[in-house]
Amino acid sequence: VVKQIGDKLGGDGHTRLGFGVLATVAVIREHLGDWVGAGEAHGQAAAGTLVVRRILDGSVLEAVESSGDHEDRSFYRFEPEQGGFTVLHMLPGATFREHPVEFTGEGLVWVGPPTEPSVEWVFGSDTLRCDVRWPGDDLPEVRMHWTRRA
Repeated sequence: VVKQIGDKLGGDGHTRLGFGVLATVAVIREHLGDWVGAGEAHGQAAAGTLVVRRILDGSVLEAVESSGDHEDRSFYRFEPEQGGFTVLHMLPGATFREHPVEFTGEGLVWVGPPTEPSVEWVFGSDTLRCDVRWPGDDLPEVRMHWTRRA
């Protein structure tokens, strides 16, 4: 959808890139800020914080999730050559993974290879839910519910 609208705008790649940046910010803009979360991860109770903010010139959105001694970072950006969004997910142990992102009617899903879990974010007005589900599993391995920090 973003690529189709960008193509209709015409112009060079910078025009389409600029549109993609604006679309990225528009989709996630309402969810910028500080969040607190509770849920279950790997069969254990879990709690943490999530900070979502614009970085660089606003063309990249960073989400930092912390829980106990665990921290991971996700960087969302528009990929002009693919005409869509990607996420670069960084985990402890110098693990980096990049996935295309698809928008659903309720949020977004990271599209990964069939051997890796899917990550789905569901957006509410002042809530977020994140499910991490392994292929073939009915129940998520991780489910966190996030609310805005007061």
